[in-house]
Amino acid sequence: MTLDGVQVREDGLVVGFRYHDGQLAGFAASEDGLRFDIRSVDGAERTILEARGVIDFAVQDYWPGTVLSTIHLWRVGEPALLPLAAQALDDLYQGRATAGDLSTLVARQRRHHPEALILHLDSSYGGTFTCLCERVRHVDGNTA
Repeated sequence: MTLDGVQVREDGLVVGFRYHDGQLAGFAASEDGLRFDIRSVDGAERTILEARGVIDFAVQDYWPGTVLSTIHLWRVGEPALLPLAAQALDDLYQGRATAGDLSTLVARQRRHHPEALILHLDSSYGGTFTCLCERVRHVDGNTA
């Protein structure tokens, strides 16, 4: 399936370009959104993911040379969030909300932003990036 122009499996795993064990070559945050520059493990492919209309985001334990494991994308307003999506929202608000407040906060986001997307980049070495945004754009970095 395609979610906001990005190829996604039913479980939310992003597919269609090589990123597993690749490097997060760059990360930028601005008032326009977030930008993730990804280089494939062999360095042959570059991909750019852009998150626009950012509602909230969190970066945990970012290290230079972050090696990506998985990228997931879900719609926050889905009737039943998959456990991985719920965990991504936990990551988003870790340290900012108590366990008791977390469910209320997530329910509020789902109610106010049902079409919003949860973008979650997890790494095997480095940090975790979680973003709640209005749209995500995938760009071939080799031609951009």
